Amino acid sequence: MTLWAARTGVALDPDVDAFLRADDDELLPYDCAATSVHAQRLHAAGILDDGELAEVETRLATIADDGAAFLREYEDVHSAIEGLLGPVGRKIHAGRSRNDQVAAAVRLYVQDAAAEADAAIARLTETILDLADREAETPLPGYTHLQRAQPVTFGHHLHAWVEMLERDRSRFGHAAAASAPSPLGAGALAGSTLDLPLPEPAMRNSLDAVADRDFALDYLYAAAVLFTHLSRIGEEIVLWCTSEFGFVALPLSASTGSSMMPQKLNPDVAELARGKAGTAIGRLTGLLAVVKGLPLAYDKDLQEDKTPLFQTRHDVRGALSALGALVGGLEPNHERLTAAVSDPLLRATDAAEELVKNGVAFRDAHEQVAATVRNGTFAAPERVAPRPAPGPGGVKAALHDARLRLGARTLADTTRALVGRDFTTLTTWTAYELRLVLDLAEQLKSAQKNGIEHRLLPGRSLGLLFARPSTRTRVSFAVAMEQLGGSAVPLNASELQLSRGESLEDTARVLSGYLDGLAVRWASQDDLETLASHASIPVVNALTDAEHPCQALADALTIRERFGDLAGVKVAYVGDGNNVAASLLVACSALGAEVVCASPRGYEPGPGALGAAVAFGGDVALTSDPYEAASGAQVLYTDVWTSMGEEGERERRLQDFAGFGIDADLLSSAADDAVVLHCLPAHIGEEISGDVLYGGQSAVWQQAENRLHVQKALLTLLLD
Repeated sequence: MTLWAARTGVALDPDVDAFLRADDDELLPYDCAATSVHAQRLHAAGILDDGELAEVETRLATIADDGAAFLREYEDVHSAIEGLLGPVGRKIHAGRSRNDQVAAAVRLYVQDAAAEADAAIARLTETILDLADREAETPLPGYTHLQRAQPVTFGHHLHAWVEMLERDRSRFGHAAAASAPSPLGAGALAGSTLDLPLPEPAMRNSLDAVADRDFALDYLYAAAVLFTHLSRIGEEIVLWCTSEFGFVALPLSASTGSSMMPQKLNPDVAELARGKAGTAIGRLTGLLAVVKGLPLAYDKDLQEDKTPLFQTRHDVRGALSALGALVGGLEPNHERLTAAVSDPLLRATDAAEELVKNGVAFRDAHEQVAATVRNGTFAAPERVAPRPAPGPGGVKAALHDARLRLGARTLADTTRALVGRDFTTLTTWTAYELRLVLDLAEQLKSAQKNGIEHRLLPGRSLGLLFARPSTRTRVSFAVAMEQLGGSAVPLNASELQLSRGESLEDTARVLSGYLDGLAVRWASQDDLETLASHASIPVVNALTDAEHPCQALADALTIRERFGDLAGVKVAYVGDGNNVAASLLVACSALGAEVVCASPRGYEPGPGALGAAVAFGGDVALTSDPYEAASGAQVLYTDVWTSMGEEGERERRLQDFAGFGIDADLLSSAADDAVVLHCLPAHIGEEISGDVLYGGQSAVWQQAENRLHVQKALLTLLLD
């Protein structure tokens, strides 16, 4: 079946049909996805009714899974989809051509292939880092011109591999981004008279939309450079495992033998990866040659884009997986490596630089050392001078940073299920999800400390809708967005139309059109939930009268940094069972800590917080004796006795909370390694004494800083 048979009215010559037939089976699920988008356009324009749209989407799901068996009956996957849709398929091609249809499908294919390559490179990178960490300081000769040059370390050499692969991930990321705009709406070359809505993001020119294959070239270029790197890695493994070098032993599970020579163990994975570099480069140059002479717009030559894409994706997938198995099983021969590095000539440059340190001009120093090498009298300096980063002396820090970059990017890329979620309450999040936030917060904090770029939200905007005073919350959210590459927009509730009666529901709808996310500091938890339910963007609870979940995550991160994990840690909260206490109970219970809350009678945490903590399996106890709570505790936590909005009760509260402050005497009943937390602001002499707040066991300032890092993690995970 063809879609153009009405024009000729005759069957194609069998040889012509065979020559023109596309080998595009691999596009089927992607063409189904693009057809689904087009069907929604037709439905929006009234060309498909509700029932027809539902039928199309149901049939497309079946075709994507099972349609491959019927493809030989059709000229290509595009014709097959229309035919397999049945009677409603006769409507589906309105407003589109195979030209924009195939371009849309290939773009989706490249996006998926690039994402698959990125994930596979990340897995190989992690395998290399595991080996590099184990062998960080194992000596290895460094080479230039394949001649021994200077001593490095095995870990330093593997870190160079990691750097190559990091750049490869960026190139595949660029290819995926280049594939994102949709050509649907371009038709054959000049659009359509039908009033169909454009998909987002749409391409800007219909001629370019159907003719462009830059994105495919970007993918093939990324793959060609990747294989160039894999070829270099493969060549080094081939050399290292020879008897002449003997630096590594190959894993038996990733090596082959000889059909004739019983003793042989061959590095075939490394060799084939090296060989496939030429093939990858050939596919890139081949498609460049196809595209270079094409007039606008679409030409049949572009059918030649698919085979190199399909084959390259297959090779990328296979090579990265096989190399992971090979590298993961390499066993360095420490005896041979040590012997190789013992060559004193490897330190000839050190000898010249030692003379420079003593005031000798470098060229003179170079000539003096060269003379001793020529006449055989060279002696290496007695002291081994360090060569700091980017040299091998910085290898441990370099590997640490590389793992941080990998972890931060992987966490951000693989937790897409959280995109669009609200964070209004801890009770709707799982312990696993809370740990994801803490994991990413830890990664981002380390990235910041080490000067590692982490602009993960470029161009995104966060509204700060605050109806209550704030220092830490306001500043940490604003700085978080700036460091992530976005911006924060302060929204004072008293200056909005909210103050003149506009509803929360309408405010939510309006702000959703302007912003990518909203952090809300509001009195009522119920009002916050109302606002979130009417917003189409993520809403984050920046404090309400019932909960302070961002603070609780910062508390959890601080405890984890001090004790490695929250599991089994005893946390004693002393003071008012307010919103801070409620969120602390829930977060600590979810993460495995034991929590004891000491409050005056009538000021205990409410049943909602207790019920949520118990639902997480929390070990929670209430007492009215601060010393009972503090006994053996590893964390002592307090908050103000008089929260915002309770200023009229201050005098009575001061009387009721007498004896519930954290001072040196109460701290002495806690564990020797106990830390003190306070979410601030502090009232010295009331809930905490000055000597404790500013003493050596206080982690309050670390806790305050951690607001920034957990909120960066939250925003990264929630905002699209």
